[in-house]
Amino acid sequence: MILKQEQYYINYLNPEYNINPIADPRLNSKHSKETKVTLSEVNKGENNPFYGQTYTPKTKAKIREVYKIKKKFDPF
Repeated sequence: MILKQEQYYINYLNPEYNINPIADPRLNSKHSKETKVTLSEVNKGENNPFYGQTYTPKTKAKIREVYKIKKKFDPF
């Protein structure tokens, strides 16, 4: 339903900067190796959005619980 509506507006508005003229999530598309390297370099050190930040012990405990649950249901 949402994709139908999105496609309608893409067709109706014909946006200039939309690189994908078809309403389809990027689930099956992948970045090239060059793009991955570039993104990795750009986000190193002080450019990393998480640079200088740490998780609180409470947040770490929540993350651990989530991974325990995922591991419990993960068949691999």
